[in-house]
Amino acid sequence: MGIFGNAGIYQVINETSQINEIVNNNYTVALFALLESYPASIFVSGLTIIIIITFFVTSSDSGALVASMLSSKSHVGIHDDSPILSRISWAIFLGVIAAVLLYKGGLTALQTSVVIFGVPFSIIVVFAIKEFYNSLESELKP
Repeated sequence: MGIFGNAGIYQVINETSQINEIVNNNYTVALFALLESYPASIFVSGLTIIIIITFFVTSSDSGALVASMLSSKSHVGIHDDSPILSRISWAIFLGVIAAVLLYKGGLTALQTSVVIFGVPFSIIVVFAIKEFYNSLESELKP
């Protein structure tokens, strides 16, 4: 368990805050409710938002890079970048899909779509692991 998990459990056990009621009513603000019980909560909450935004932006950029490399007609090497227009297009497309799913069906729709698309992808990963093993095995043979 992490620092925030232990802090939340400590507050619930010692009844120093109403964090358990906040989590039960609206879990999306639970982290910020936890941070309010510590000094400099406004600064730390702002820093938390910046870190969350940075996480989402870098994850989106990485996903767009992979999608762009996989859909690129030109051979992209390990040290090459995919075409920037393709990368921007994929980032916008993936962002719009996520926004539409969140708007129309909320978090449940987004989670359902991840499971639906994740299961076939996991099968592909199993075959990729098998091929990786075969390639390692063929390199060891003289």
